[in-house]
Amino acid sequence: MPTVTDETTTVRTSDGVALVVEDVGQGDPIVLLHGFPDDRTMWDGVVPLLVAGGHRVIRYDQRSAGASDAPAGVGRYAADRIVADVLEVLDARGVTEPVTLVGHDWGAMISWMAAIAHPARFRRHVALSVGHPSSYRSAGLEQQRKGLYVLLFQVRGLPERLLLASDLRLARRFLRTHPRFEHVRAHVTRPGRLTAGIDWYRANLGALLTRRWGRCRVPTLGVFSTGDDYLTERQLVGSARYVDGEFAYVRLPGPGHWFPVEEPERTAELVLGWAAR
Repeated sequence: MPTVTDETTTVRTSDGVALVVEDVGQGDPIVLLHGFPDDRTMWDGVVPLLVAGGHRVIRYDQRSAGASDAPAGVGRYAADRIVADVLEVLDARGVTEPVTLVGHDWGAMISWMAAIAHPARFRRHVALSVGHPSSYRSAGLEQQRKGLYVLLFQVRGLPERLLLASDLRLARRFLRTHPRFEHVRAHVTRPGRLTAGIDWYRANLGALLTRRWGRCRVPTLGVFSTGDDYLTERQLVGSARYVDGEFAYVRLPGPGHWFPVEEPERTAELVLGWAAR
């Protein structure tokens, strides 16, 4: 029988970080990874639909986010460490079968890296907004222009001061299309939380630009929304070159970067369809 769960618990990682994990439903498991500056609640509209579709759904606040710990130190947010969090959460929840892995924003970058490094743990992969690391870095001048903020984030302390100044005026402009800005505001104004979130960028820019990323052997669905202010369609479409086996692509005309929040029904429909193949 499929595992039946309905609980929120804490998983402590091998490096001592407490991650708050929600595990609901029954059936083939789906794991949801959020990005910056979100937490697991960004999936609130999606989870009930996946559960109703016959799945066990695991989502958690990634390190630095929500109710999970935000350890100090850039090295605590290196991608390999965060990929290890995914596996440790699965192990702690007793999930031994391959799962469908879904990521958005930084969660999608981590989902690519996890699928590349540990293909046996994942039967299906859904990348929302963000493409394969090699495709992202080779996506051209328009992607570089849209990603200039990543360079600013490398300066220790400066982006935090700018984003928090004048009642978060710059943060409001930067996150102008975020449908849950007040929720984000409450999070990033907690002591140390904004620095911890930006440390993901500081810890991984060098590896993202220089590391030789492997090919993805997990069947992958890429989904891009045309209203995305931070990413280009090219970096996701181009991911097909780095996937061995099945790759599918869906273009959503209209919604912005946070389309899983704006259009949870459509997002759940795509995930359920891909998981069922």
